[in-house]
Amino acid sequence: MHKSLILAILILYSAQSFAEKIFIAQAGIEKKVKSNYKSKSGHLGECVELALKNISPKSLEVVIPAGTLLENNDSYSQRLIVVRELIVNLAPNQFKTHLLYTMCTQSHKASPQMGSFFFVQNVENKNLSTLAELISQKNYFNSESQAAVWAMENKTSPFGITGSDSTQIKSLRTVLFQSFGAKLINKDSVIWDGKKRNLLYNQNQSNFKSFSFSGSVEVYLEKKTKLTYILSDALGQIIYHYEKDKEFEIGFHSLRYAHNYFSDSSHTYFVKIYKGDKLWKEKKVNPTELPLKTVKIQLQKTIQASFKEAGLASIEILDSLGNIYTNIFENKNVSTGVNTFQFSKEFSKPLYVHQLMIRLKDKNEKIIKTEPLNLSPRQEIMVKASGVFPFKITLETEFTLGVYDSKDQMVMEYYTKLMKPGVYKQNFTFIYSKYSAEKYYIKIKEAGRVVLDEMALQ
Repeated sequence: MHKSLILAILILYSAQSFAEKIFIAQAGIEKKVKSNYKSKSGHLGECVELALKNISPKSLEVVIPAGTLLENNDSYSQRLIVVRELIVNLAPNQFKTHLLYTMCTQSHKASPQMGSFFFVQNVENKNLSTLAELISQKNYFNSESQAAVWAMENKTSPFGITGSDSTQIKSLRTVLFQSFGAKLINKDSVIWDGKKRNLLYNQNQSNFKSFSFSGSVEVYLEKKTKLTYILSDALGQIIYHYEKDKEFEIGFHSLRYAHNYFSDSSHTYFVKIYKGDKLWKEKKVNPTELPLKTVKIQLQKTIQASFKEAGLASIEILDSLGNIYTNIFENKNVSTGVNTFQFSKEFSKPLYVHQLMIRLKDKNEKIIKTEPLNLSPRQEIMVKASGVFPFKITLETEFTLGVYDSKDQMVMEYYTKLMKPGVYKQNFTFIYSKYSAEKYYIKIKEAGRVVLDEMALQ
């Protein structure tokens, strides 16, 4: 019996020792594993359940590296990034499930809902991967790191990342500055916006502004051609891949682009169109400054705190710079010992502010407890517009159907295609955050420019 146990352990050890090491993306391409990524809801934490089965004849050591991007099947919901490396050992035909620790890369979209699915995005983002690897190696699993991921994707100032751990903040800011191409003078200083700054300089985010641009590049193709077109910044870093190796038919095409971000200064961007690896056309675009928007938050929360003596207490919501957004309670009676507070509160915050905290104080203004308030866009007050949009076409040409905001900027495209004369009906569903004074319209446009018909969304 003892010998059999030893033999079994040796066989297991031998199988694992000679297991083939393979990254999850490659394992999927080579059809060595079957994988399924299911949302547990939320975006920050162990939010995705990975189901993995080895369908190869060999033992595998499957690596899900920090930096793996998970695209959501629901286009309204956020893409996630894995920020804690996971290694799964699988014998032939073995099946296992694990939870992936993730963060969100798209602050403007809704948080993933329970039961939604993801797939691995095979487009490498070196800057995001570097940031994710830092988070994984240093165990920076908190809201400060989530804010850094958003800052990298939204191209906002690294000085907007704040927190109590100066070592972490300095490390996160350093990676962000490097990704933006800023000049690091030494381990403590950087040149940013033409000024020498200490890496722990505290910038007032109230100076942030909203910038946006959209438009199109008109092209004519004499034959079927595969095109790639991207948006890049002034340093040549890719912001978006709008299309990659997509085949376009002969004729005129309108290649649309759009981008919005929050920063304390404007930036220059370039739309670049490639035939294969060769740059074919390039357009410089300068963003327009827009009024800052606020977003409404519907918060439901339970929090516990211990008080040494009975008396009065207050609870407030504030950001990392100390700006108070709302008071939950003022002069709330509390008893000695542990007190439990349950509340529901609606309040507004600037769209660019992602780090909020909840703070409890006693009657002497002494801080009893402070904890991060990890809000997701899912907690914004969402509006769902749906219905049928009827329209009529009188000539055969290319039309675009989409949803536009009050400045006629496209926010969602249903299709662009050649259509024949006739009467059409389009079923639509559009989910959006209820920002102040914003209206949306579904429109049908000829060649992406001339509006034939439109309908306001309610």
